[in-house]
Amino acid sequence: MRTGFLVAEYHRTNLVDAEINNFQAGYKHQWIFSEPKITGLPQNDNSAATYSTFRLNSTLKYRYDDVEGSHGAAGTFMFTYFQQGSDQKLWLSSTKFSPNRKFHYTLSPEAGVEMQENFSAENTIYKGFIARPVGRIVFGFGQSKPDPEDQFSGTPIWMLNLDAAARYDLIGESYNEEKFHPMLRGSLDFFLLYKPVKLTIGGSYVYGDNPLQGFRQFNFRSQHYGLIAFKIQK
Repeated sequence: MRTGFLVAEYHRTNLVDAEINNFQAGYKHQWIFSEPKITGLPQNDNSAATYSTFRLNSTLKYRYDDVEGSHGAAGTFMFTYFQQGSDQKLWLSSTKFSPNRKFHYTLSPEAGVEMQENFSAENTIYKGFIARPVGRIVFGFGQSKPDPEDQFSGTPIWMLNLDAAARYDLIGESYNEEKFHPMLRGSLDFFLLYKPVKLTIGGSYVYGDNPLQGFRQFNFRSQHYGLIAFKIQK
């Protein structure tokens, strides 16, 4: 089973010492290596079928960084294990609910490789090929209220997300001699509206560096910033 779609992202901020102005566009694809094995059927509307499978999430993108004056190609290939259902003690990469269905959490570990090739740059330190192994884990915890139109998921009230990743320059190196790139993101969002669009208010905190997105160290130190924002999503 395969699914794919076009993606584009733009990262721009001056909240940190090393300014970020980074654009990427390309194609994202998800491969399911084996057809999900359904070992248990849902008992009612508030339960899910039991199954598990391996997935590969891959992206191929064009990348332009205005701060570096560089442009090139980038690719990521991340493996993850998906499981859900009452027979699983720990649901990975899917949502698990409390018995009263008021609270839910997600736990999504993944590992893979990230590759980057800058075809040209204003400074030679930004040129060349880099390959990085990547490890990442995403944890989410939130509260929901009953929704007659969606008895399984309900309507979210608030959501806490933690996203931790680690990268290491195994082949080549980034803009400085530091090869290890940790990244930590945390956010707490409150849902003001869920339908017909999602409207939230919340705060977030970012620490570390991510060379692919132009979030780089400053004077050999990881950067960090906090943000409070309204978010609208269809």
